Amino acid sequence: MSETTTIIENRLSFEFPAGWHATKFDDWAFYRSQFLPLHNGISALDILAMDTEKTLWFIEIKDYRPHPKASAKDLHDFSDEQEFIKLADKVILKLLGTLASLLPAKTNANNPKEQAFAEYFLSAKKLCVVLHVEFEMGAVNPANLYSKLRKRLRKGAIDASPRIISMNDMQDIAWKVSSSEVSPI
Repeated sequence: MSETTTIIENRLSFEFPAGWHATKFDDWAFYRSQFLPLHNGISALDILAMDTEKTLWFIEIKDYRPHPKASAKDLHDFSDEQEFIKLADKVILKLLGTLASLLPAKTNANNPKEQAFAEYFLSAKKLCVVLHVEFEMGAVNPANLYSKLRKRLRKGAIDASPRIISMNDMQDIAWKVSSSEVSPI
């Protein structure tokens, strides 16, 4: 029986069910060393995960919860509608960068494991986009962000029903997310 896969991103821990194939895509050597240098401004989503029904999940993670080391420049004003548009646009650009890098990774990645992942991911039967975002409670209405993201994804025929989730609202998502913050002793 296969084991679960756990990926740590920011201050969050993602646990994917047994049988799923998940990877921290923006850490791939192919992406960092071979694809990223092609053009200034290319970026990728954080995690790719394929479920047992061959749905490929593109996952972007944003953690806007305050933390002790945060500075004023780290804070985002999501009361401004333009911030939603910027975040939705950033997710779309990262999605496009990720999609564009999968095919060359399949044939040109120096790391055999990354090559195998790319080949497997390219066999997907369905694509789903997920923005996992953590805000301070009451700081933002995710419905506004969902509207912006959905409008942009529908135009490109990638995913007509993107999901915006958080630890407190996982909807119908099969993986688990928890805080990975270590308490001081």
